[in-house]
Amino acid sequence: MRYTKYFLILLLSAAFIIGCSKDEPTSPNDDPFDDPINDPPIDASVIKVEGLVKNADGSAKSGVRIRLTKEDPFDGDSTAQQTTGSDGTFSFTSLPKNESYYIELIDTNPDAYLKDESNYRSKKHDVFPAFEDHYFNFTYGIFQYFTVSGTLKDDEGLPLENIKVVIDDVYPADTLLSNGDGYFEKTVREDEGTFYIKPDISVHNFYPRNVSTGYLESDEEYEFIKYNDLVNEWTATSVGVSRRMRDSSIYSIAMNISTDYLLSRREYNVVSDLVNQYDNYNVSITPSTIPPIQSIEITGEGNTYKGIFAVTKPSSRWELLWEVVNIEEATPPTAEDGFGSTNGGADSTYYISNFMMK
Repeated sequence: MRYTKYFLILLLSAAFIIGCSKDEPTSPNDDPFDDPINDPPIDASVIKVEGLVKNADGSAKSGVRIRLTKEDPFDGDSTAQQTTGSDGTFSFTSLPKNESYYIELIDTNPDAYLKDESNYRSKKHDVFPAFEDHYFNFTYGIFQYFTVSGTLKDDEGLPLENIKVVIDDVYPADTLLSNGDGYFEKTVREDEGTFYIKPDISVHNFYPRNVSTGYLESDEEYEFIKYNDLVNEWTATSVGVSRRMRDSSIYSIAMNISTDYLLSRREYNVVSDLVNQYDNYNVSITPSTIPPIQSIEITGEGNTYKGIFAVTKPSSRWELLWEVVNIEEATPPTAEDGFGSTNGGADSTYYISNFMMK
């Protein structure tokens, strides 16, 4: 009887243990929350590329053809194409991961574009990186065209005809000619970027020398004025500096001459030190009847300088021949007597400097 009692207790314990362990999963497939029909496993080897195309007012843009291209330099590119529906959406799914893709707008209008959220406007947009899903939010638009124009005038306001104007950094450098009214124009597309308009300074010295347009948002018009050829930046070094300056240990002179003042920077060699002196002057120029020589008077810092100069282009660079003296020191040269006429010609080339345009 005693043994029978122990046997029943042992039997009940075993049954309890077996009953408790029966419902526990022994593998992932035994998970009661796993539903292979309603919750299929995710394929980690593919991505999808989806997006929305809308109008500028935010409404959905239907009927837009979008082409997806997978680039393959070995077997050739492959493409798929969709047209946005009434909701403006497109979707390319089950795309192999880590391939090179781009999407492209297919439109009969060559000026149509898609603008992404970074404001980049183009027909073509890369899918990058290509190891995750992509969603594009596009705005459909049409590039506009604007007119860039200008007028070339002399310092008396009269038009300059047949002057070359170069439009550069967008097109292969495009050269225009000003007409009888000094006018030129060029039609450009708004997305062409920043470019420069440069009158031909080998013929005349213009201000401004060039302009940069930036991205256009409207028609742009500019005016270029021909200034006296002296208006520029000039440097004279070594033997280009007059013997008079070199005798005072001045071996380098830089002049920045604008429409109404002259900025002169003189470098003094004092043993191993360099001492800089900056002076501002007022400039008055008198054209002579003996071109290219012109008379000049410079006042400032309590001093008056008079003399002559000539701007020429004997080779590829403009040169400035300069003979200007302090009237307290010497008798100025005259245009009629020419260069070397300081002190009546007694000093020959002593006061003459030869500058080069920077």
